Amino acid sequence: MPAGTRTHSYTTPVGRRSAAYLLKGISSGCKSLYFYEGTFTFPCNAISFMEAMGLYNVQKQKYSFERVTGMIDRGCPLIIYSLPNANIFKSHCWNIDGYKIKERTITIKRYTGDRVETITVKKEVCNMVHCDFGWGGQCNGYYVSGVFKLNDPNIEHDYYGDSGQSTNYNTFTKIITYNRP
Repeated sequence: MPAGTRTHSYTTPVGRRSAAYLLKGISSGCKSLYFYEGTFTFPCNAISFMEAMGLYNVQKQKYSFERVTGMIDRGCPLIIYSLPNANIFKSHCWNIDGYKIKERTITIKRYTGDRVETITVKKEVCNMVHCDFGWGGQCNGYYVSGVFKLNDPNIEHDYYGDSGQSTNYNTFTKIITYNRP
């Protein structure tokens, strides 16, 4: 295969089997628990597994946009986890693999008759992070940093028509940071 060629090996039986073995290996290494509604992995087990795989300085930290951008700028996507309304049975972890900063300038002119009395100029900045929730693409997209409400109107979904769910991941939001060798 020529250099730079992208292949989607998960579309072949061998590719699907290879992906399944990889994910099963990660799951086993993290000591994940399986239930009828999904899978659960303790963050401390994920951290131990990441260290065993050669990553170092692996830490769980409070979510911040600055930490996210620092990781992404170093080529390190990160793990984030949170609870919806303190419901531990609905906790979820997902990936953040990108970000963007949206800016706009607003100019407000106040008139008295035909005469401009005042001009106010202000700049608005919106920090957004790209989330991959692991649900076959559902709910993936750019979220306002720190606002992980799956039906928030400010989300820029990856797929047109994806309105998301009503879940709001807003409690105990942490990220796992690391350094690569």
